[in-house]
Amino acid sequence: MVFQKTEEKGELFRLVSPDGRSAWFEFLEMAVVDGAEYAALLETGDDAPVVLRLCEDPAGGAERYETVEDEALFERVSSVLYALLEGED
Repeated sequence: MVFQKTEEKGELFRLVSPDGRSAWFEFLEMAVVDGAEYAALLETGDDAPVVLRLCEDPAGGAERYETVEDEALFERVSSVLYALLEGED
């Protein structure tokens, strides 16, 4: 699923899903895995980070984020991001 970044307020930004649902997130960390950029984001009011891949908008518009469907890739990316969040290298 692809989410579109639509609005920013201070350190928070809103992502909107294709079905129109929206939520506010805080950026936590970024990592590059296999040449793609991934972000750890924290939804407002939640305590578990989510992992999304940054993807280009074909129309050149706002930032877009995509869920990581491949389970093995998700595990690798999560490990890298969580290590960065914990201050490990």
